[in-house]
Amino acid sequence: MGVGTSVSMLRPGRVWGPWSLLLVAAFSLPVSPAIAEVFCVVSTTDYNGPANGDDKATSVALDGSRNVVVVGYEGIALLDHNWQVRKYDATLTTLLASTEYSGPGTSDDKPTSVIVDGSGNIVVAGYETDVSGYTTWLLRKYDATLTTVLGSTAYDGPVFLAGVLTSDQSVAVDGSGNVVVAGYEWGSTGWLNWRVRKYDPTLTVLLGSIDYNGPADDRDGALSAVTNGSGNVIVAGYETGSSGTTIWLVRKYDATLTTVLASTQYVGAAPGIAGATAVAVDPLGDVFVTGSEWVASGINWRIIRYSFCPSPAGPVTPPPSTTGIAVYPNPFIRSAAVRTTVKFIGVDPAGTVEIYTLRGFRAWSGKADAAGRLEWDGRNSAGSLVVSGNYLWVAIHDGRPHRGTLIIE
Repeated sequence: MGVGTSVSMLRPGRVWGPWSLLLVAAFSLPVSPAIAEVFCVVSTTDYNGPANGDDKATSVALDGSRNVVVVGYEGIALLDHNWQVRKYDATLTTLLASTEYSGPGTSDDKPTSVIVDGSGNIVVAGYETDVSGYTTWLLRKYDATLTTVLGSTAYDGPVFLAGVLTSDQSVAVDGSGNVVVAGYEWGSTGWLNWRVRKYDPTLTVLLGSIDYNGPADDRDGALSAVTNGSGNVIVAGYETGSSGTTIWLVRKYDATLTTVLASTQYVGAAPGIAGATAVAVDPLGDVFVTGSEWVASGINWRIIRYSFCPSPAGPVTPPPSTTGIAVYPNPFIRSAAVRTTVKFIGVDPAGTVEIYTLRGFRAWSGKADAAGRLEWDGRNSAGSLVVSGNYLWVAIHDGRPHRGTLIIE
């Protein structure tokens, strides 16, 4: 294909009737010569509820066998919807299991997020409408066959309205199987407030809960949550600022949800409407947040990558290490690092630390002090700053060499 050639693409869209794993709203995009691949449809399936009503898929997740779990709702009558959870094989040709849920009120019940834990169990977050007509959070955990409800819990907020906002990552599971859910509630102060709650794997014990009310006492919503390797909880969403405009808000909590470890905002290119809608964390701990912002020509995507740099306002606490050696900050941003150095802690006294390029060339080496500490300023053995990129470190701990990756930006 040459420049200017268009390829037909598919994007999610609202479907009045059957919902599908390929919700069809076709549009065309110019194909750049740099794009070497195009999307090819391998398989597809849809679902039309028994009432032939307003049916919509809202979230998808994969298990360890590549089976596909889809949650959504099916229309029963006007303003009456039920949960629908369906599990397909990887080819989308075989329905392996399905289940539905109808709340106590004959009204709106919708799941908004699904995740599969390490044991293949399926955790679904959403909301239900009670007999009084108010919506409440609902978390349900199913076994892999969708035949057994392993746990279920509801939350109705301090006043009378709560509900998990539509976000395909508003529920997360940490390494111990604990379940974290983020959403909003009608707060006892303010209007709509953030709410983040953490449950044990059985959904019977509340392990932590925290809310947030923005400076304007207005609309504030948590849209996405994820946990990192240390069990910390990172939540992305929006708040209404004192000027009345909505802005991004990203907050990092400790594993107990009692302490805010970090918080950041993003106003957008032009003050107006901006909000973070999804968050992910990579194995190195960097956080990727997607959302939207207001610009002069309309509303655009925005994707931001964050690292956690030491705060100049307080002492630096090294992160935990499975090797016995703490290396921080990583990624290493010279201008942001305390004393503009990378710190190695836990090395054997007078033990060696070596830095290598990915091609195996040694860039630098040094020896730790009597306390097993060493700092490196990012210069090679000749005294020149090394270029940005990925490096390997090797250090001695308990008489044995340990290795890791160091990113220099």
